[in-house]
Amino acid sequence: MGITFYTPPPEPHDEDERSRAVIASGALEVIDDPELNRLVERARASLGTSVAAVSIVHQEWQYLIATAGLKPGVYSRRTSFCGHTVVASDDVFLVPDAGQDARFAGNPAVVDGMLRFYVGAVLRDDHGQPLGALCAFDPLPRTGVTQRQEQQFRDLAAAVMVRLEELREFVSSD
Repeated sequence: MGITFYTPPPEPHDEDERSRAVIASGALEVIDDPELNRLVERARASLGTSVAAVSIVHQEWQYLIATAGLKPGVYSRRTSFCGHTVVASDDVFLVPDAGQDARFAGNPAVVDGMLRFYVGAVLRDDHGQPLGALCAFDPLPRTGVTQRQEQQFRDLAAAVMVRLEELREFVSSD
């Protein structure tokens, strides 16, 4: 086995504030919500990918709180594509072929053949803080997404944020 190189996601300049926003959102307490799972399944179907998820990025971890094609769970932020999404300058972060992208080619998910195509839409709270991403990925590279697919994906990310807010209100009223 050789040495592989990839670029871990950078930490946002306001990481402490972002971390407080993640906690305040209540998203870390959400696991396997049926409505979030339906939204994730719609994201996967709209892009024709094998996997889609709602990923909340917090401290050294990414929490997959709703998934289609992959088990929910906790994964390292260091190797996460969603960690890159939360610091991206655009609301949609696209990697058509991670195997050909120097930032990701040595990432374990790419080397293991699990991920070549990735798209993530930033999940922002009402104050603009990125909590994580709605993401979809596939083991096969692609040329990209259509404008219609990108808009559908943005709309689904907005619906995820509405649902997270509903869940936060439900949890805080208990």
